[in-house]
Amino acid sequence: MKKVAVIFADGCEEVEGLSQVDVLRRLGLQADMVGLTSKEVLGDHKIKLTCDKVVDDSLLDYDLVSFPGGLAGAKNLAASQKLAEIMQKRHQAGKWIAAMCAAPMALGKYGLLADTDFTCYPGFEDEISIDCPTGRFHEDIVVTDQKQKVITSRGPATAWAFSYALANALGVETAELEKGMLYNYLKENIYIYFFHHIYIYFFHHIYIYFFHH
Repeated sequence: MKKVAVIFADGCEEVEGLSQVDVLRRLGLQADMVGLTSKEVLGDHKIKLTCDKVVDDSLLDYDLVSFPGGLAGAKNLAASQKLAEIMQKRHQAGKWIAAMCAAPMALGKYGLLADTDFTCYPGFEDEISIDCPTGRFHEDIVVTDQKQKVITSRGPATAWAFSYALANALGVETAELEKGMLYNYLKENIYIYFFHHIYIYFFHHIYIYFFHH
């Protein structure tokens, strides 16, 4: 069985971390919740989380280690020398690492986004580029760098897409679950919803311009 560790720090974005654990467990993977310094973690929105274990060298044995975002949580991840050393060892060993939202900032601080295609929450690419100037920022929902074994994503609304990408990187088929969780329905209809509202907005303003001037 493939094993994934999701690292939770105080101030993390709860929905991002729990979405990963939820999706991966539904797919039959071992998805452990790992606290940065304690099993008890308080998320950014004051949701109390109880993890399975605390960060230690066993992270080197996981097939993939992933970080949820949240600015305060990402800063705590970035400040951990212990975690930095573990992630650097994983990267040197060619093992998958992942982060989303603000958390790619931590990977940047560790020096792990050099020569890497990545994405993050809008605006954090500027700080990451200081730490890793050879990193290549993209605005895609999820960016998977197959060569560097790094997966990144943008924010709370992209957590499902990110979670499926983690599974795909480990060779796990997600199509059936995507259908069962109505993710396909979301993908198919969100663009229709978006353009429908753009259409209404545009013609509403055309009407006001021509008939009220």
